[in-house]
Amino acid sequence: MKQSPRFFLALLICALCAAANLYAAQTLTKVVMTSGSFSERDAVNYVAQDQGFFRRYGLELTFVIVRNGPVGMAALASGETQLHSGSATGAVLGSAAEGMDLVFVAGIIYWGIHQSDAPAPSAAGPVASMVPEVTGGAIPSYFASAEAAQPYPTTLPPEQFPNPVIAHAYRVAKLIPGVLAQEPCYCYCDKADGHRGLVDCYADLHASSCSVCIQEALFTEKLTKAGRTPAQIREAIIAGAWRDVELN
Repeated sequence: MKQSPRFFLALLICALCAAANLYAAQTLTKVVMTSGSFSERDAVNYVAQDQGFFRRYGLELTFVIVRNGPVGMAALASGETQLHSGSATGAVLGSAAEGMDLVFVAGIIYWGIHQSDAPAPSAAGPVASMVPEVTGGAIPSYFASAEAAQPYPTTLPPEQFPNPVIAHAYRVAKLIPGVLAQEPCYCYCDKADGHRGLVDCYADLHASSCSVCIQEALFTEKLTKAGRTPAQIREAIIAGAWRDVELN
């Protein structure tokens, strides 16, 4: 029986598509991505993998959860992994400063959409104003006094965190909640999560996956031990001095 040209054209297209799919499946490049946390911030990576975005560009990706950023950097340096998903902490920036060949691909700004919606000042609750021009943004929420923040939120027990740095930060929140309540958190969780001060970050797992929360808590502890008042600590945090805290 004589076949029409359309039949052969359709057959040819099907054959080419099948060959292309087979070729793509055979040429996927295997890569490993580490992450120092397991939180909602990593969801974007898992969604991208489920949707086939990596395979679309020829990558067969494997996720590996590691203890912290330094472990991720060590894996990159040794060639065991090719990608790392995490915050720009001292370990990451320090590795780059020491000569490690790093390329920053992208950043996730989860609070940027609502960045301009600064809450109005309130004497009885969280207050906010404008920071100096050097930072160019709104100061996150904080309580004007320890009394205004009471009752303090119940923070998670430090013992549940195997990472000593994270456990230390949660211990700080447990010991001086009134001080942390008077400090703004520059991960801008007041916009994304409704936090009213730094201490709120420690009422759940939020701080365990946020280097900003950890750095600010350790910075607050250091200045508290040095005799600085919550207001003085707040001024230093607004100026960005907390960024110098190393998490290694």
